[in-house]
Amino acid sequence: MNFRDRIGEFDATWAAVTAAATVIIALIANMAAPPPTLWREAAQVPDVLEFIVIIILSASISGRKSKGWKNFKWFLPLIPTIVCIVAYYVLTTQFSCPFTDNRMAIGWTYIATAAEYISQNPGQDCSLLIADYIGNTNMIWPAYQIIITWLVIYFAYVLAVAFSAMTVVRAIQHVSTK
Repeated sequence: MNFRDRIGEFDATWAAVTAAATVIIALIANMAAPPPTLWREAAQVPDVLEFIVIIILSASISGRKSKGWKNFKWFLPLIPTIVCIVAYYVLTTQFSCPFTDNRMAIGWTYIATAAEYISQNPGQDCSLLIADYIGNTNMIWPAYQIIITWLVIYFAYVLAVAFSAMTVVRAIQHVSTK
């Protein structure tokens, strides 16, 4: 099955409902729990790109016709939604630290100079450590570790928002077909 056939399966009405639900949920998610920044100089991923990825994911998943379980098909996406939301919050608390008004992605091993600084200043939490380095997390943790943790957190965020939108669309489909 090629891409054109897959697109043809979507009903225009449900594609519009999916897009609207996804945009609303993505906006709420971005206000309630935005993903952390990569590092001080890095900007967030453009919202347009985020919306496009989330709309494509949720539309392609929610547009599938489920066989059997007609009364419970709207309920099925709720399980991965909850798993992705919990994973996002766990990953965010473990691999990011608050700095100014946002959270910043961190690594898991310190650079030698940062390790020496921490040994001289024990008991500091990561937000104070980042403040001491004026937000330059790449001077505390290796850049590749920051990128890896940010990508994992961001992937969990996108999946959580996409599955949330898919759950809403499936619930709307369930209610409207009764």
